[in-house]
Amino acid sequence: MNRRLLILTLVSLAAVAHAGRTNAQQLLANLTPARIEEAIQLAGDDKATAKFVQSYVLQTRTGIGSGPLIGYVSTPFLRVVMAAVAARKAGRTLAASDVAADLLMPVLQILVLPQSAAYATVPAVVEAVTVSPRSQDGADLAIRPIVTGPATGEQYALFGIVAKDSGAIVGSFPLAALAADNTVRVSFSQVIRGSSALTNCKDCAVPLSAARIR
Repeated sequence: MNRRLLILTLVSLAAVAHAGRTNAQQLLANLTPARIEEAIQLAGDDKATAKFVQSYVLQTRTGIGSGPLIGYVSTPFLRVVMAAVAARKAGRTLAASDVAADLLMPVLQILVLPQSAAYATVPAVVEAVTVSPRSQDGADLAIRPIVTGPATGEQYALFGIVAKDSGAIVGSFPLAALAADNTVRVSFSQVIRGSSALTNCKDCAVPLSAARIR
């Protein structure tokens, strides 16, 4: 285990230990070899996988239209599923022993896609990525990423992002951030475009589908 992986693992485990009985604790406790095999088996069903992945998409959909496609979240379980899908499409079979350690890091990763500004020609720049309760009145309860950086080629491939979409960033959070009433909040330098002016946003908020995320 390299130093960065060790730091991320220790920080995440410490956070979960103080988080109470959350879905995050279940994710950590249940990612056993049997759960890894379950993820690999799920990847063999294209229809089931496509439906499953929808819970990890960060995009609001309401009666007035769709918000911008902000990005995706990923958990260890999802990362194993998508790695198995990629292996199958390449004509290989992913075995539990082949699963890379970075896929199993006990962190919630939030990948934020590059965005065009709604009312300007220059791209919008990500200013902050946090996770916080939906009822939050201030910034004091916000969970900030352990580390943030450019998305890797592997992270692009995880969600089938093509090269022209490069410029995404990834924030890694403790799994304890995956609580039932939490929302991903991404602030941009400018207003970004949704399906209509009513769904454009600058400080964009997307509730986590925590009950459906594994």
